[in-house]
Amino acid sequence: MQALHVMSFVIERVEKEIRPYVSSLIQYLPLLWSESAEHNMLRCAILTTLIHLVQGLGTSSVSLYSFLLPVIKFSTDVNQPPHIYLLEDGIEL
Repeated sequence: MQALHVMSFVIERVEKEIRPYVSSLIQYLPLLWSESAEHNMLRCAILTTLIHLVQGLGTSSVSLYSFLLPVIKFSTDVNQPPHIYLLEDGIEL
């Protein structure tokens, strides 16, 4: 979680300058998302990182939609028990 917070902080600070490094940063997040199914707070940290990443990428975030859209769908699905933790960040994403 600490590494995600640092990554999120850096992405937030450098904004659009993050674009050249996105492929390196994003490569582990889908695996981390799938492995963290039982850890809602870790998923919240992943969502926060994704929010900052999308803000930094702007319209270039389209390339991440194959990962982002299922994450948003899951996070905002009120039929999923973890939505209690993930809904607000899922909507923001």
